[in-house]
Amino acid sequence: MTIDIETVDQLIAAGYSVSTFCHACKRVGPKLNLQKYSDAGRGHLRPIDLKLRHRECGTVLSITIHAAKGYGK
Repeated sequence: MTIDIETVDQLIAAGYSVSTFCHACKRVGPKLNLQKYSDAGRGHLRPIDLKLRHRECGTVLSITIHAAKGYGK
């Protein structure tokens, strides 16, 4: 059995969070407010498809998806 959690809406429903990192500046960004993207009609997109860029240098940010709290221990 496989579980597919790919879109922003699916991540929200499963309790996942997403953080960002800029490799050019070596800066850790904030965790994304996934609900904001869902409310804006972008919940059907995968987080990578949001094409997030660093405000300072314009580099495309890398993302890390964190498991729901209490899982993976």
